[in-house]
Amino acid sequence: MKKRPDTSNTADAAQAWFTFWRRPKLSVLAAVVVVLAFVVWVVPRPRYAVVPVDGSSPWAGSDEWQQRRIVWQPSFELSSIVPPDRANASLIAPRFGDGGTTLYFSLRSDGGQADIFRSRLTHGEWAAAEPVTSLNSASDDIGAVPSADGRQLFLYSNRPGGIGGFDVYVSKWQDGDWSLPANVGSPVNSTADEYDPAISPDGRSLYFASNRDRAAAASAMAGDATGDVWSGSLRHRESETFDVYVGVRDDIDEPWTSIAALDAINRPDSNEGAPFVSSNGAFLYFASDRTVRAGEERNLDLFRSNIAEGTASAAVPENLGPGINTSDHETEPALSAEGFTLVFSAHRDGHERLFLSRAGEIRYETAWNTSNLDAISGIWVQALLFTLVVLVMAALCFAARGRFSQAAASVQFFAGSLVIHVL
Repeated sequence: MKKRPDTSNTADAAQAWFTFWRRPKLSVLAAVVVVLAFVVWVVPRPRYAVVPVDGSSPWAGSDEWQQRRIVWQPSFELSSIVPPDRANASLIAPRFGDGGTTLYFSLRSDGGQADIFRSRLTHGEWAAAEPVTSLNSASDDIGAVPSADGRQLFLYSNRPGGIGGFDVYVSKWQDGDWSLPANVGSPVNSTADEYDPAISPDGRSLYFASNRDRAAAASAMAGDATGDVWSGSLRHRESETFDVYVGVRDDIDEPWTSIAALDAINRPDSNEGAPFVSSNGAFLYFASDRTVRAGEERNLDLFRSNIAEGTASAAVPENLGPGINTSDHETEPALSAEGFTLVFSAHRDGHERLFLSRAGEIRYETAWNTSNLDAISGIWVQALLFTLVVLVMAALCFAARGRFSQAAASVQFFAGSLVIHVL
């Protein structure tokens, strides 16, 4: 005769489960736990990846590549480019050309005008610079920057015939020399000042600094009314505020069309200018006198911002750090084509000079902090002797504790006997 299966345990379990769900508090708690678990499972989690800074597609397997740590090394002055007969001259606005083998900059002797000079890299050394006569005029000519293809060169000048105070000009490479610079016209130039042109690698975007929205046109047209020899730069412009702008064109032979301020970079309480675009188009380097370090007088520092996603989405600017920036002015940055050499102008010892910094690879090291030990190094012998004396006395007391107990008991017995006899 077959035994019937025992269903009592199954029935009891079902009844217990049914009773559990009939309890309001427990059922609500269980539902909340389920919902929370689902939310935790659905919520996006951070996923870290190694991606190019220029916004291009990541390389296959790049997450496993070894990464290098790069910093800007302390800068040094490019003293060899100063012509022997211009030892006291001021040098500003450096820009690389010819694949990094040529350096353009502007030089002003005491009481004279600013002219464009050119130095060439020969056997690893920068030679004494010579003037580029085809680009210079009887006025100030500053900030020569060649395009990536070497076909055009932009500069700014207050030469006669301009629209405002300082205007942006362009020259073309023809027959082995630069042509007479021509005014790029509006909408790039205005009745205000336009400084520091910087051309993008594709030649279709022109960055520059201007005070067009903040300065009166009459002030710009008045020229160097302040008497400041460097009125054609961001130096000593406390009374006005400059911003960075960008103009665009459809092709390198087409005129410039729309102009827009870089609101993601500009600030209403500081000057922004001297822009420069890296060769891959990913970073915009610029100068600003925004407050960075407490306790310093207002001065220009070098910054950079990632513009790979467009200027409207430019990343928060980052300061280039103490290896580059000081309590004096640093401005007009320029980067070599490979991105590992930075040149800029800085105010040192009463003159404007050119400085260079190279990117260097670093590694992290772990060391012991012995500052507390060093603080007591002069008394450690005395402290050790004192500790030994205390330990010896403690050991003697511990060893003699039995004798002390017996002596105390004898004294108590003698005292008690004496009291009894007296009574």
